[in-house]
Amino acid sequence: MNISAHGPISISILLVLILLAGCGPEFDTLEITPIEPPPVSVSISGEGPIIMPAEMALAVSVRPISGNDKDYDGYDGVDLSSKDEAIFAVAPTNAGRVFILMGIAVGTTCMEVRINGKKEACIDVQVTP
Repeated sequence: MNISAHGPISISILLVLILLAGCGPEFDTLEITPIEPPPVSVSISGEGPIIMPAEMALAVSVRPISGNDKDYDGYDGVDLSSKDEAIFAVAPTNAGRVFILMGIAVGTTCMEVRINGKKEACIDVQVTP
């Protein structure tokens, strides 16, 4: 294999790709905002834990927060899911970054946060009586 003919070009392209890979946002936390004020006391935070009663559903909007100077934009995909749907469930809506959080049964689990398909966090969840 003769890399000398293409070596400098290949190395230059590789360096550019490495530099571009570091130019995106770096996940720090998830901002979670209830769409309507909850009817009972809940604790909703991207830092966790999320604390809500069983048999309750709450619509929230979410926004990923970057830990560097590159912000996420509206094109960055956000997916939320529960590690144990027997305790807590998450349902996406047709409204972009709006999800329904549902306390199903008393217990603890975590809510996985994926940005552009990459798992970034698992926020602790406590469902109370």
